[in-house]
Amino acid sequence: MKKFILTALSFLLIFFTAMPSLQPHAAKANSKYAVGEYDLPFTILKDTSDEPSMTNDYIKSPAKLIVEQNGEMHVVMTLNNSSWWQYLKVQTTQPGSFQDNNFVDATVISEDKASDTRVVTFKVQDIEQVLNAKIHVIVPMIHYDNKYDIRFQFDASGIPLAPEPEPEPEIIADGEYTIGFRALHAEEEKDSAMGRYIDQPATLSVNNGKKQIKFVLKDHQAITGFQVEKDGQYVDATVVSVNEEANTRVVAFDVERLDSIIHSKVQVHVPAQNYTGNHIVRLSFDKGSMKVKPKEDENEEKPGEENPSEEQPGEEQPGEEQPGEEKPGEEKPGEEQPGEEQPGEEQPGEEQPGEEKPGAPNPDTEKIDPRNLKDGEYSIDYSVLKKESDELSMMNDYVVKPGSLKVKDGKKYLAVTLKKSSWITEFKVEKDGKLMAPKLLQSDEEADTRTVEFEVADLSSLLNAWVKVDIPELHYHNEYDIRFSFDTDSIKLLKEGVYPKEDNNATLPPKSNDQKPKANDKNDRLNFDRNGDKTGKSIDQPQLKADQKGMNPKTADTTKMLLFALLFVLSLVPLIARFRSRRHLQ
Repeated sequence: MKKFILTALSFLLIFFTAMPSLQPHAAKANSKYAVGEYDLPFTILKDTSDEPSMTNDYIKSPAKLIVEQNGEMHVVMTLNNSSWWQYLKVQTTQPGSFQDNNFVDATVISEDKASDTRVVTFKVQDIEQVLNAKIHVIVPMIHYDNKYDIRFQFDASGIPLAPEPEPEPEIIADGEYTIGFRALHAEEEKDSAMGRYIDQPATLSVNNGKKQIKFVLKDHQAITGFQVEKDGQYVDATVVSVNEEANTRVVAFDVERLDSIIHSKVQVHVPAQNYTGNHIVRLSFDKGSMKVKPKEDENEEKPGEENPSEEQPGEEQPGEEQPGEEKPGEEKPGEEQPGEEQPGEEQPGEEQPGEEKPGAPNPDTEKIDPRNLKDGEYSIDYSVLKKESDELSMMNDYVVKPGSLKVKDGKKYLAVTLKKSSWITEFKVEKDGKLMAPKLLQSDEEADTRTVEFEVADLSSLLNAWVKVDIPELHYHNEYDIRFSFDTDSIKLLKEGVYPKEDNNATLPPKSNDQKPKANDKNDRLNFDRNGDKTGKSIDQPQLKADQKGMNPKTADTTKMLLFALLFVLSLVPLIARFRSRRHLQ
């Protein structure tokens, strides 16, 4: 019995000793940022390098950052091509490793099947650290099935910080004190040369909790102004007294707290050196040096105390020590002369309101005849069709609508903006029975677009075109015959100057030398993509190998399958004949 009691007591001792360590640790919420909802730009990086991942093209940026009252942060982002995304998993720890088993699915908020987008959200601990994620993408039309490791790098520079907690009240009994201070350089942690022109110590007056600083400025004649910062602006300090004979001035200003740096601006003018300048001085007060000021202080300069006939021995004469020791001339008046922007540079009348050029169409009154368009700029809607049918080509999703139409000297020119410009390595339009490369007007590498221009002879007729698509990351190389169909009823007159202007710095994407299959209208597919930063093996590896060898990379043609099926059936003929002959013999 005694042994049992001792064992039980030992167990209880161990249990209650271990209990504190078994308590779950509450995650500390990051309360660094202010509560609210903000735009959060981001970049998606590859798993093992800081190169951008192609996944950037399939998640809208910026995302939304929601900072809760409890300090928790949630990121909300929109996935493009939602039907391709099988999952998006984010790591619950930062920093973390892709080998860890702590990735959770992002929560789906909404999904729009019409636009093929999905809005998801996930919790993030620290937006200043990289967040690991795993994704799974399937593109059925090209038999593409892959899983990738990616990293989110957020840009928190635009997120406001949480306000600092209110400081404890600075309570100082009413009265007058002396207090020491330092006059610091505007940017560096060192004494400013202007400090020698401010007498030590300062006087602190406290009345009903309000604090006021007074100090004596030496060389009253050279120091023409003294200002202190208040609510983000510099305001003049109050002049208490001036002693012309001593060449000093007493100034006063209110302070909220003595433990905060106070910015001041000192204006200096030294006629003898033809110097005028402004000097920023930071005032730092030493609360530890505070002493109650005696009721009668012979050193204090009384207001109105001026004695022209009295000359103090050893007094610092005006001009003996000029405040120019802090590099006079650093801020010379006139360096930024008013009037450098001469009036008249933008002459009134260059663009008169209501001015209308003779013969130019008026957007408000002009009736548009598609068959007889006057010179001007218009917008026009259009569709991109397949080669041999009136079905929309997948290329229809990779152009910006409406297009810009310009009529000049009776000729019609259409400007079209191509999306995914890096994929569309070649684009040609038929002219006089031949496919010709259009004129390049503009390009935007960041947006991955380019704007091209080509002549359209007849807007009421279909216009043949050809496009080549190359996606090296997917070993995908294809070309398509397409047709442009113009909606002449949609033509609208635009103001002059809207039509895209030619940029001489515009560039075309590099052409691909990879083998490309013959265009096939039935397999008009452009709606695909993936990046080159995959980490796992493809689930559909045989198909990718076939693509790499050029074996039916485009159509998944059944010709070879039919051939094999026919050979199989023919191989059965001798067997069937032999089987029937045996039965006959029996």
